[in-house]
Amino acid sequence: MATMTSPEFQESLVTVEEYLRTSYRPDCEYIDGRIEGRNVGKWEHARVQWLLALWFGNHEKEWGIKGSTEQRVRVS
Repeated sequence: MATMTSPEFQESLVTVEEYLRTSYRPDCEYIDGRIEGRNVGKWEHARVQWLLALWFGNHEKEWGIKGSTEQRVRVS
């Protein structure tokens, strides 16, 4: 897997296959063929996310669920 420094501005399009086999630092999003900077969030967002994760985590067995945070998915 290649590692690249994320571009400030990118003109050319990238295939989804190229994006998936490349690691960007800092992390980037793939949006319609372009590589864009990822929103890293703020303290308030991270705190709410943590509290929700704790709440769901405390109810996993009771509700029959499995939770996680920061899971990336590929959608079409």
